Amino acid sequence: MFAFLALGDPCRSRTVTAPGKATGRAQPLTAERAFSVRQVLPVRYRAMVDAAGGCGLRQGGVFGLSVDEIRFDTGWLHVGCQVKDLSGHLVFAPPKRGKVRDVPRAGAIARAVEEHMGTFPPSR
Repeated sequence: MFAFLALGDPCRSRTVTAPGKATGRAQPLTAERAFSVRQVLPVRYRAMVDAAGGCGLRQGGVFGLSVDEIRFDTGWLHVGCQVKDLSGHLVFAPPKRGKVRDVPRAGAIARAVEEHMGTFPPSR
């Protein structure tokens, strides 16, 4: 009647194992800690802390952020690319799990990025 019954109970399979124990939730930095980290970084890298903390970006997303994704006119930031390490080589790749997305961007973040770009103009 049901062909799969002849295969036996899938719950007793030796190749199916229980999932591992959850490692817990990631703990974001407190604002005080983030500002402390930002303060000790060379000036060239401080805007990364602003963009990451202010827009919830991962490290690869900050590294892959391009000027045209900041959208100064709309208040949004487009996350369409990340930098990842592939066998010791840094490459541009889609975001984690291919989740291209738009995230809200506060005016303070835009000002910090504009100030950064004034001091360190973007390159191709």
